[in-house]
Amino acid sequence: MSPGYDRAHLWPNRMGGPGDWEQNLVTMKAAANQTDMRMFEDRVFQAAQNGPVDYNISITNYGNGRPKSVTLSANPSSGSPFSLPLL
Repeated sequence: MSPGYDRAHLWPNRMGGPGDWEQNLVTMKAAANQTDMRMFEDRVFQAAQNGPVDYNISITNYGNGRPKSVTLSANPSSGSPFSLPLL
């Protein structure tokens, strides 16, 4: 792994996302994983406390070991949809 990068869970670990499943891991800048991704996961986790949440992942132009675009979106049953474009 290059310095300054993390292997991020697309399906959050604390919500059952497997850390040993290669398809659930994506290489991204450590800062994005440790700040933006963490805040998004917190919001999804909180929304899930109030009911089901549809959770979607969109990855485009994957190549050279790193995606060109990753967008996570959530649509909670009790609240407004929200999303996070990571790259």
